[in-house]
Amino acid sequence: MTVDDLVLFTTVIGVVMLVMVLLALFIYALARLAAGLDKPVATAADVTDDELGDELSPEIVAVLAAAASEILGGRTQIRSVRLHREADAPEWSTAGRMDIMLSHRVGPRR
Repeated sequence: MTVDDLVLFTTVIGVVMLVMVLLALFIYALARLAAGLDKPVATAADVTDDELGDELSPEIVAVLAAAASEILGGRTQIRSVRLHREADAPEWSTAGRMDIMLSHRVGPRR
């Protein structure tokens, strides 16, 4: 390896690192800018403590309302929350077992 090759190598590595740092700063600036924008406020005002039961707190409903607002891109209201209390979901467990069994298959994959 000659001196010219070493200089070229260090220059290229330096440029790549500089571009990576600039991209990281750009992404950080975009995140800060997005955090400062006025977003629609989600409310959980329609849900009373009686409807929540013992397991859901108003904070959880507020988080659900914020998530719905973020996904839907507008003002949302949570009118009711229903917990899924089924102890076993056979469809999901069967699908998981099938994935595991198919991953252990010996032979050509289709």
